[in-house]
This record gives sequence, structure tokens and C-alpha cells, in this order.
Amino acid sequence: MKKMIKSLGFAVLIAVIAFSAMLITGCEEDKKDNPPSDEPSDKPSSNNYGWNVWRADSSTATLDYSISDDGVCTVTVGGTPEKHGVDGMWGAWKISAEYAYTGNVDTCYEYKFEAWTQSGDRNLHVQYYGNNNDSVYLGDTIHITTTRKTYTIIGSLPKSGKNNVSFQLADQLGTVNIKMLSLEKSKESTGEIIFNMSTWFDNHSSWAAPLYQTGTPTIEFNKTAKKITVKNIVNNWDGIDIELDKIGEGINPALFRVSIEIEGKVLERNQTIIDDNRLGQVRIQNKDVWSALYSRADLKEGDTFIIVGGVENNSDIKTLRITSNAIHISEESDDDVPLLKSFEITKIIITNMGER
Repeated sequence: MKKMIKSLGFAVLIAVIAFSAMLITGCEEDKKDNPPSDEPSDKPSSNNYGWNVWRADSSTATLDYSISDDGVCTVTVGGTPEKHGVDGMWGAWKISAEYAYTGNVDTCYEYKFEAWTQSGDRNLHVQYYGNNNDSVYLGDTIHITTTRKTYTIIGSLPKSGKNNVSFQLADQLGTVNIKMLSLEKSKESTGEIIFNMSTWFDNHSSWAAPLYQTGTPTIEFNKTAKKITVKNIVNNWDGIDIELDKIGEGINPALFRVSIEIEGKVLERNQTIIDDNRLGQVRIQNKDVWSALYSRADLKEGDTFIIVGGVENNSDIKTLRITSNAIHISEESDDDVPLLKSFEITKIIITNMGER
């Protein structure tokens, strides 16, 4: 089922934030199976200017749309809006405007588009990767107004292959205009490093700003190896919080684009719920708006991982959380169960990429 992920319990970081971008260590099988070029391809060419707009038969919302000669997709949602983020329901996907592309694992892409409403403000759910088999959905929610504005989401893919940039709209009535501007390999850019865990260890051997414990895991600090180990994970919020406003004089993502990079290794999976179709992942969760960036989707004991993401254009984004992914396994409980029991973090770098 297509949906924006709840965070299982972030999935994905760009204009209410944008958790943008994951540079993910890819699966070996993906790298061997003749992966596509790292430049996106297979953009549809038709009278619809690459757009595929559709409505799920089960939706309570109605759909009307048009596509202008300059490629602006105008979608009007009527009827009864779907619940999204309410009562465990995530129905925005039931009306979607999609733009197809083929991408490559381990490659970071920029998804640039214009968006604006006919009247009023609304949230626009943007998903740049979806895999129903793995239950992984990457994207973000941005806040748009009647002002025509350009937004950029930067993200990378857990697997190579065909996908869609999906604008999911069924959760709110009204008219939205979207124009896809570009979809291309992200150009590496430099900025000012404002936090480096390696140098943080020069002065600290336990919790100190901007790093804080969340939940009740066992935490071990290794000042010599400069790594943090998270053990005995029980809750889907057990892990490490990074409070952006505690870095230096504080970072306001509404004004600046911030990039985060972490590296680490999986030490132990949750043996009670091992499922080959639900292998473990580490995620950087946007704690404040419940979206996330994920590592690759097949982590086992001893596997290393890399996640690179960005945050920008949302003053509500204050805390990034490093945790295990989780799944819902019981109808008798609302709690999600983490798939990893322990992991270690060997690198955290946060970079101020400048004004947005």
C-alpha cells in the first residue's frame, strides 16, 4: 500500500523540513544487478508532461485535475478528505500526482519543484521512494501557501530501480498546483561543520549538548574509539537525540539548510521478531514532525551503515533522533517493536550548508 510512512512507530529530510537525502550503503545484490546510471532516467514523455495522476477506488475524496502546456499539474480534491496521521490512518496517498524516474542506490538526487495552492495553506506530502515489499517509504511533508515557490528535496535510494516522486493529496480539500522543475544527481556542496562527534569526545565522555539520551537503552561511551553504543533497545524511541538549538548559538532550520551524516554498525538484531522480509534499519528521525531517513533495508549483525540527510525550512524542527526502525506486531497493543537490539555510532557530522 502506498503511504507516507509514520516512522513506524521518520521514515524521510525539504520545505516544512526537509529531511532530505540519504546516502545509504547499498545492498551488494543491487550493485551487481546492472544498476542504472546514476543520472535519473525513464522520465515519461507524453501529453501529460510526465505526470500520472490517479485516485484509489476506496478513497472518500474526489479528484479533478488538469495539466497545462507548461507542465503545471493542477489537482483539485473534493468530497471527504482522508485521515492522515490521525487514529493510525495514513490516507493521503489515495490521491497522488506522480512523476516517474529510475534511480541508483548510493547516489543522492535533488528533486526540485514549484508548488502553491489556489487559496489557503496546506501540507503537501512528498514521497520520493516507496517499496511496499520492504515497507519503506521515504519523503517529507512541506507546508505550502498561495505563493508560488520552489522547493528542493534531496534524497538517495535504498535500492536501485524505477520509482516515483509522489505528491500525496487526499488528506485535504482544495486545489494544488505543482510543476516539476528538475530531477538530477545532487551536486556535492561544502559548508561549515558545526558539530563533529569526534572532536566532541575531546571534551566529553558522557551526555552533553547537543547529544542526549532518549528512552531507556543502555548507553556506552568509548572516548578512545570515539563511538557511542546503544544497547538493550526496547522502545521505538530508544536512542540518541541531537538538539539543533544546542549546537553553538543554535540552528534555525527555517533560515539555514543543515546536513547530517552518521556512520555506525549493527551489533544485534531483535531475535524474537527476525523476519527476512523485515530486516533491521537505523533511522534518523525528525522527532518533531514524525518523518525520518533510513539506512539501507537489509542490515544484519556486523553490517556497517551510512546515512546522510538534510534539514531545512522548518522552524518546528528542533531535534533529530537516531533509533532503530520498528514494526507493529500485535493487535492488542499500539506499540511498535524495534527490529534492532543494539548498534553503535562511530560518526556524527552536522554541517551548516548556508541560507536556504
